[in-house]
Amino acid sequence: MRRQLCDDLYIMRYSFRHNCVKIGRSDNVEQRRKQLEAGQDFHVEVVATFPRMGCLERVVHGRLADKQSRRGAGVEWFEINAGAAIDTIKEVLAEIEEI
Repeated sequence: MRRQLCDDLYIMRYSFRHNCVKIGRSDNVEQRRKQLEAGQDFHVEVVATFPRMGCLERVVHGRLADKQSRRGAGVEWFEINAGAAIDTIKEVLAEIEEI
């Protein structure tokens, strides 16, 4: 079984909508992107990848809980732009480095 720590943390978005991002983890980000695209009439773009930081997914989701998208059933989509998502992840990383 693959440990969560080994997964990459990623930020993705729909090609047509830049103010909503998906933050998740995967041991194969490109394969995950293709899964999200499969059967759709749009593309999914990988905005950023944080190698081996998948263990931070829940912390980042918690920080962004008030931005969680209410449009669908998914819990990994947030109503923010990619820059704000990246900044949040960088803040979490900086806090961890201080410990």
